[in-house]
Amino acid sequence: MNRAMFSGVAGLKAHQTKMDVIGNNIANVNTYGYKSQRVVFSDVYYQTIASATAGTASKGGTNPSSIGYGSKLAAIQAQMSQSSLQSTSYGLDVAITGEGFFQVMDQDGNIFYTKAGILDYDSNGYLTDINGNFVLGTGSKDGAPGTSKIKLDNIGSVNPAKASCKTTINGVEYTLTAGNATKDGNVSISIASSDSLPVGKDYEVTISSTGAINVLLNSTKTFSLADLNTAINNGITAANGGKQLAAGTFTLTASPDKFGTGLTGAQIAGINFGVDKGSITGMTTGAFGGLMTIEDVGTGFTASDATGTAVQPTASFNTGTGKWTISMTVGGVTYSGTIGTGDTASSLLLKNTAVG
Repeated sequence: MNRAMFSGVAGLKAHQTKMDVIGNNIANVNTYGYKSQRVVFSDVYYQTIASATAGTASKGGTNPSSIGYGSKLAAIQAQMSQSSLQSTSYGLDVAITGEGFFQVMDQDGNIFYTKAGILDYDSNGYLTDINGNFVLGTGSKDGAPGTSKIKLDNIGSVNPAKASCKTTINGVEYTLTAGNATKDGNVSISIASSDSLPVGKDYEVTISSTGAINVLLNSTKTFSLADLNTAINNGITAANGGKQLAAGTFTLTASPDKFGTGLTGAQIAGINFGVDKGSITGMTTGAFGGLMTIEDVGTGFTASDATGTAVQPTASFNTGTGKWTISMTVGGVTYSGTIGTGDTASSLLLKNTAVG
């Protein structure tokens, strides 16, 4: 019984290895240059219970009686046959047809061989693989392996790029750029405002477990562009345990710069800063034959000009965009907004075109 259990367990262990190899093949189905593997088994030694006997004139011969002790792993073989080629739409992705490997060298001079042809080039123009190893070429006619690094001289020196992102709020394009040219600058940064921050606390920065940075500005605090940059960087350093991020100092620019004497946290993070609702007087009719009326505009505005004539909104249709532009001028300032022919809304916000 013990022998039977031992043989069965040996087979289970061997087939567990096969399942591990199959799982690894499935996991690497999209890995460039990966070669699938297979498991080869062999049987374990046998115990002879009865030896073979030779045949005689009066009795036939008999075979030996042997009991095996299960199976074992003989080898794990890589299937090195060529796979089908496919386009990746990236100019430096290459593949080898037939036999052969790419020869690469690490920073310590160690040479390795790979089938993965996902190549790139560094700031000095040297051809590298995805791990930063140098791709080696050969200067001999027979193609014997060499130790010469391949350099693309015609591309010139390539400077590493600093991580940067852009977003537009209220017609102002904000650009946030990391100080150091490193992959650590690829972080998510969000800016919002809050009324809950106490007086004297201008900002609060938190860093999530995933590395996302959240900047919360006091909605009533006024910031210049320089103040805002200081708040972002000081807050990030404090949230990071007093250490600067590997990305370096972040720089926020605004184009056009509408900070002037400063913007509040609510104005920086809000999408409709500069619009204060208030009642309007003197409005008698509206656009579209009275079907649209103006209910609210900025505080203190009136809908009549200096002569007392009621100011009416105007409507024009843009066939290119398929939208109506509704405009009105109050006190020399033009306010406008757009609405599509298929849009349904109970109100339309008209914004000062000079503010954006």
